[in-house]
Amino acid sequence: MCFCCVFLMKRGLGPEVMLPTIPPPLRRQRGCRWWVSRSLPIGLIVLLLLAALLRYLEQAAGSKLTQQYPAPGQLVDMDGYHMHILCRGEGSPTVILESGASDFSLQWTLVQPQVATFTRVCVYDRAGFGWSDPSPYRRTSDVIGEELHRLLIRSEIPGPYVMVGHSFGGMNVRLYAHRYPEDVAGMVLLDALHEAQFLGSPGFLRVAKMILALFHNFPLLRSPGLLALFPDQIPVRGLTGEAADAYRAILATTRYLATAIEETESLDESLALVREAQLAGLGNIPLIVVSRQVAFPLPGAPPAISEHFEQEWQLLQLDLVALSPNSKHVIAEGSGHHIQLARPDIVVEAIREVVFTLREQQAMRQP
Repeated sequence: MCFCCVFLMKRGLGPEVMLPTIPPPLRRQRGCRWWVSRSLPIGLIVLLLLAALLRYLEQAAGSKLTQQYPAPGQLVDMDGYHMHILCRGEGSPTVILESGASDFSLQWTLVQPQVATFTRVCVYDRAGFGWSDPSPYRRTSDVIGEELHRLLIRSEIPGPYVMVGHSFGGMNVRLYAHRYPEDVAGMVLLDALHEAQFLGSPGFLRVAKMILALFHNFPLLRSPGLLALFPDQIPVRGLTGEAADAYRAILATTRYLATAIEETESLDESLALVREAQLAGLGNIPLIVVSRQVAFPLPGAPPAISEHFEQEWQLLQLDLVALSPNSKHVIAEGSGHHIQLARPDIVVEAIREVVFTLREQQAMRQP
């Protein structure tokens, strides 16, 4: 008997129980199929359970928003969907607050009550944000302006207005003034986006589109239930108390994330629309441009690119100042991009100055 047979028999594997000869590659293939056949059902079950959990969290977030944090203002019928607007104070001209990209009315929590002490001030939620229903129309600046125009008419809020726009909202109110010049008497721009901003920094939009592609290719990422799992990790940008809780509840809703993605997808088109409109100056209306002092670091970008982006942003802020001969430029010391949260005092003072300038002009025109 050969040495190999003796060796195997000592271990209970004599010739009569010898394993059949199977080529190594085939044995590995069987092992792989066996693993897949048992792991695939388990994986599907886990995914189904995770999807069910996220769906439950989405519904819970929506229920919490409507029950625990009802709309503080008026819900206006916009022919099939409703938009939220909240007005406080008395006097004219009325101030309209326009939020930045993916932001909504709670961003003005520290500003609106103070402005309401000297004039009427209204803040609204663009469709799909805050307490407003999603809109069936695209989220471009021209559509946003048209919706705001209808909202103000249906809310019976007469102009002319002092338009206050932050970031993307600054570009929106400029386009609004271009289309409805008789409705705009004054303007305050808070670290406003310029339509030429990304012409010299195309990489920023490319990165944004890559991120959006991830949301499209992996639908699970679009689930706000992921945010609901970790509500304390949702940044509230300086909000506190009930405002911070309501802010987190809104960010964990289905409509918020879907609208934020759509608005970001439409940003390139909005920038092009404003460039094509070739917006002229604002005439002689009082204008105050408030710019950040603290640089805005681009996430994941090399320092040189962030520095170039910041230099370009500040230069274009000067271009905004030139939109009216009756303008003023203010640097918000110690503030980054969200000036209405970091330095609400500067924002309130800028609005006050424009409002009282208009009142003085009105008084001088009276006999």
